[in-house]
Amino acid sequence: MSPFWSVKYTAVVAIVPFIAGFIDLPPEQYDRAPDVQVNITTMPYMKIDRVCRWPMQSAEGEGGRIEGCARFLGKVCYVVVPSVDGVLVTKATQQRLLRHELAHCNGWPADHPGARR
Repeated sequence: MSPFWSVKYTAVVAIVPFIAGFIDLPPEQYDRAPDVQVNITTMPYMKIDRVCRWPMQSAEGEGGRIEGCARFLGKVCYVVVPSVDGVLVTKATQQRLLRHELAHCNGWPADHPGARR
């Protein structure tokens, strides 16, 4: 492995732990286990934006990469979050994203009122 790739890889690993801190947590009233049926799917991080963007309304997802989503189909809330890969997504990042998306299953609006860091 060339030194160029080693430096690049090290830089990526160095910034990844900070990603979890940028995921908004919901207000306490939405931060609980959902009362509805939930179907959770995990997939590689690089596929999430493409998969989650297509069903979104125009104002959602503007100005950044979509890192997870939750949508109702009938009475089931379908959640998509990235799988843990140890580089781009750690277990802590996945759990924070899952809390965020499950809050949408509990009725937290897409504009994230009352979000916590």
